[in-house]
Amino acid sequence: ISMGANITILNPFIGKLINDKIFSNDPLFIYLTFAYTILIFLVLFSLQKTARKNSIVPS
Repeated sequence: ISMGANITILNPFIGKLINDKIFSNDPLFIYLTFAYTILIFLVLFSLQKTARKNSIVPS
């Protein structure tokens, strides 16, 4: 529940977009969190696609 309330714990890039109090001017941190965000979205998309493909209910 606390992770849902504080999105910065899960993804600092999205947390920085939502909360302006977080200041990070380190370019390496920005690049890594951006790459991490893209990777997480790709993994979630793949899992969702696999779940639809292996669904019990025929489409």
